Amino acid sequence: MTIAYDVVSKQRSAAEIVTAMREQNATYDPLDKLLQLQRDLFLLEEKHNLPSDEFYRRYQAGQMGDDIEIIGWAGRYRLFLELRAMITDGLNQIVSLPVAVAT
Repeated sequence: MTIAYDVVSKQRSAAEIVTAMREQNATYDPLDKLLQLQRDLFLLEEKHNLPSDEFYRRYQAGQMGDDIEIIGWAGRYRLFLELRAMITDGLNQIVSLPVAVAT
């Protein structure tokens, strides 16, 4: 669901925007997003014959230019790393929870 703001027809109230954001948040699946980002990165890696980690190292060194596709690739890679770390941290927290033993 995309939250739209249409100045011509009608402005959305704050309550409508909050409701739309809650609905969007309720359907958000971080694993699906991670997989989509991974697919996007794979396509860029294939197109440029360059793994994303190496691309990002070069990008940060200023060697990749500022083409919109390059900037998008850098953003996707950063988001991928952040989301992967978030998911990993969440899973580690679950694994470290104490397990109740039935007696």
